[in-house]
Amino acid sequence: GDIEDAIGCYQRAIKGGLRLPAAYFMLGMLYVANQHEHEAKKILAMTANNPVYLQASKLALTQQ
Repeated sequence: GDIEDAIGCYQRAIKGGLRLPAAYFMLGMLYVANQHEHEAKKILAMTANNPVYLQASKLALTQQ
């Protein structure tokens, strides 16, 4: 569906060199929405290092 398409787009962008914290955060949230817990935890743990996404990433990680 649409979520899988969006996940694929973010994955390709990141593999292509995109290093924006927002991209990682959105990919993590898409994984959460699509119930890919392992992937979500891995990506959101990376975004938790950024002060802008710290609280939101921690909250998303605790709600899985």
